[in-house]
Amino acid sequence: SSAVIAGATQSARQWGLAHQLLSAKEIRQRFPAFAPRPDEVGLYEPEAGALNPEASVLTHLDLAVRAGAEVRFGQPVLEWRALSGGGVAVTTAEGEFTAERLVITAGAWLGQLAPEIGLPLQVERNVMHWFEPLASATDLPVFIVERPDVPLFYGFPDLGGHGPKAALHHSHVLTTPSEIDRTVAPGEGDELQRVVADWMPEVIGSVKRSAACIYTNTPDEHFVIGRHPVHEQVVIAGGFSGHGFKFVSVVGEILADLATAGSTSLPIGLFDPSRFRRT
Repeated sequence: SSAVIAGATQSARQWGLAHQLLSAKEIRQRFPAFAPRPDEVGLYEPEAGALNPEASVLTHLDLAVRAGAEVRFGQPVLEWRALSGGGVAVTTAEGEFTAERLVITAGAWLGQLAPEIGLPLQVERNVMHWFEPLASATDLPVFIVERPDVPLFYGFPDLGGHGPKAALHHSHVLTTPSEIDRTVAPGEGDELQRVVADWMPEVIGSVKRSAACIYTNTPDEHFVIGRHPVHEQVVIAGGFSGHGFKFVSVVGEILADLATAGSTSLPIGLFDPSRFRRT
């Protein structure tokens, strides 16, 4: 009956994804490092995996350049404006660029670059932690755990010798992209260490390394993807609420369709940027 199990099961069945529903006993038998409570169940997806974000971004950039794209770095965008005769102009720290179409994927800065839409975005600081493994953590699956008495948390096995990684899904610590505190104070991982140690007590040791990241949340935790409600030559995407990166390839396909053809065959009504104006 939990949101995570019920939602993931519905999705797996709807789209024909291989999956298995496991009892607490079956979880312990399959993954002895995990310590589920007697009344807990698990949804196991054998074909699931993990993405390396840096490698994925570099690969997409490399393929784009090979296809003729020009990439520029270190040029903060100061503003953009729709031109009266059509097209757009983008002003950066190094000059002005004009184009027929514009795609804005500004992450936590989306609200600042498209304030006229009135997107109710909240920027949240979240901290990830890597732990010293007490035992081998290389043969574990990626996991997300929903329990009624602790915050939702997720984790990864030991990938590349960095130690198992885990984080709380939300901190509810609001910030701005320019003011976020990237320094992780001693003790910030204590709560997470307690809840993860209860889930895998023989694996998690002390905190090895920590890093702060940014979630850009929408009220319904669904993405914002679509044409600008006023300027049809502008396409926007953001508000990925901490779970957008795994969809990067299909989001890119959608944005390319919207920018070049003006429409997409994929169903994106759920992500309409104007939906917040109607509520």
